[in-house]
Amino acid sequence: MTIERNIFIAGHNGMVGKAVSNYFINKCYGNIFMANRSELDLMNLIAFEKFIIENSINEIIFCAAKVGGINANRNKKFDFLYLNSVMQNNLFYIVEKHNIEKLTFLGSSCIYPRDCKQPIKEDYLLQGYLEDTNDAYALAKICGVKYCEILNSNNIFDCRALMPTNIYGYNDNFSLKDSHVVPALIRKFYEANESHNKVTLWGTGSPYREIMFSEDLASAIFHIHTMQKKDFFKITGPSSLMNVGSGDEMRIKEIAHKVAEIINFRGEISFDSNYPDGTPRKRLDLTRLEKTGWEKTYSVDDGLESTIKWFQNNIDNFRD
Repeated sequence: MTIERNIFIAGHNGMVGKAVSNYFINKCYGNIFMANRSELDLMNLIAFEKFIIENSINEIIFCAAKVGGINANRNKKFDFLYLNSVMQNNLFYIVEKHNIEKLTFLGSSCIYPRDCKQPIKEDYLLQGYLEDTNDAYALAKICGVKYCEILNSNNIFDCRALMPTNIYGYNDNFSLKDSHVVPALIRKFYEANESHNKVTLWGTGSPYREIMFSEDLASAIFHIHTMQKKDFFKITGPSSLMNVGSGDEMRIKEIAHKVAEIINFRGEISFDSNYPDGTPRKRLDLTRLEKTGWEKTYSVDDGLESTIKWFQNNIDNFRD
């Protein structure tokens, strides 16, 4: 008897969730279920559980999260810890209670200690202090990783904890206050180009960031989610923890000049060291990912050019 593969992609309206849902749909893989926040509040355990039962969901890809850049993480720590923790607590309660066959849980590279050896191996988790500007979000995601490890100790469960690097792409949040580095740079340079102003960027520009196009992340998630359980766990062990990145690392000032060049910004670029830099470096060790056979498709230039073109075409309705 063939069992229906009913997959719930949580957080499908976000940048990553939208890329993932589009990828799975285009691959015609399983029956994809999605719900807007107005249709399903993941903070509401009863509603969440009802949705899973009524739709006979047996696989979940959890892209839902309260996310943001340095400013948002620093100023809204309670929200980042509370909202992410409650959504995840509900998720893992349902996974355990209803024996969900497969879960792919997304976290972030910020779960690792601030001053990690480079590149960062999965084994470095909890081996040092977190970066203060995003410790609340990181703690919530670390709890998700530990939930996966605990459930995987029972052979019934298949929970996969993927930790992506800095992601950018279509449908990103381009807020000047709360977004991540790449979308913030894109918007700043675009608006400065329109008004012929100079651009002042936060921090010194010296920290390194590994960046990854959302379309590449979506293909990596598809590749990993569809792997056989025995093959995946042979690579990761019961923790199921796996870094997901591009290997494309550069200083923030280099990213800034690359974005400025694509947008054709010719004005002055300066840095304000009164603002925090965040983690100095967090290049991921991709040994486990490489063992799966996955390879990226997009170069940095391709990804940035595509994202900037999308932003320009959606200048009146991007997320802010």
